[in-house]
Amino acid sequence: GGDVPLVYECLDIHGLFTRPGPVGSVMRFLERRLLHRIDLLWTSSPGFVRNYFGAVQGYAGPTHVIENKLWFDTDPCPRPTIGARPSGAGPFTLGWVGSIRCRDSLKVLAETAEKLGPEVRVAVHGNIHRHAVPDFDATLARHDNIFYGGPYRYPDDLAKIYGKCDAVWAQDLWQRGGNSDWLLPNRIYEAGWFGCPAIAVSDTETARRVEQDGSGFVIETATAEALIRLIRNEGRPAFREVASRLLAMPDTAFQLLSSDIDGALAPVLAAKTANVRN
Repeated sequence: GGDVPLVYECLDIHGLFTRPGPVGSVMRFLERRLLHRIDLLWTSSPGFVRNYFGAVQGYAGPTHVIENKLWFDTDPCPRPTIGARPSGAGPFTLGWVGSIRCRDSLKVLAETAEKLGPEVRVAVHGNIHRHAVPDFDATLARHDNIFYGGPYRYPDDLAKIYGKCDAVWAQDLWQRGGNSDWLLPNRIYEAGWFGCPAIAVSDTETARRVEQDGSGFVIETATAEALIRLIRNEGRPAFREVASRLLAMPDTAFQLLSSDIDGALAPVLAAKTANVRN
């Protein structure tokens, strides 16, 4: 009741809502009841709108996409110059940054490290969800070219992390066929701010964005073979060219501003004001 606008914020599609069977059906039914009552849907990727809210839930109401960009409480971290990017000496450094919870990604990166040996270094930074990647420690123990830097301070440590990477593994493979295929990960905005090219897997929303913006590279399959072909065939000059393009892009391509939130709320606030006047 009342005239208070109802905004539904959904930043991920939980597995319960894409689950087959009676449990998933009940969850989707309850959500549809909510969607009929809301004044605005907030979500973090157009892939969620296109592949789930529209195609599955039949929602066609007002929607605003607020991407999961960098947020700075105070002054933004300074962006580097192209000269501050990796020089090309030493092993090709591939970063994996954020919530480390994807066993398939670990497998791809570990096989790449094993096959390329001293040609590559995998740098892992973030919180390890060991229930999701129980073999993480054992995998690191078998590969002296995989480094784990531990958790990091956000956003203070990002410059140091991305500044040492030739590229970042941006693809989430944790929930293929659903959330992982539709999301836009925070990694692509963090990496872009610091001029670090992203690597994504085709037929995902992440890959579409990377190709659209020219912010990195897309491999056809989530395999070590495809990743190795990319690294060897493109070479460091191609990655440095993308880094230069990223650093020439405006801050707003990667940074979330308070004005973005104000703009997202404007439609429902305007409607409320109009109702009050009437």
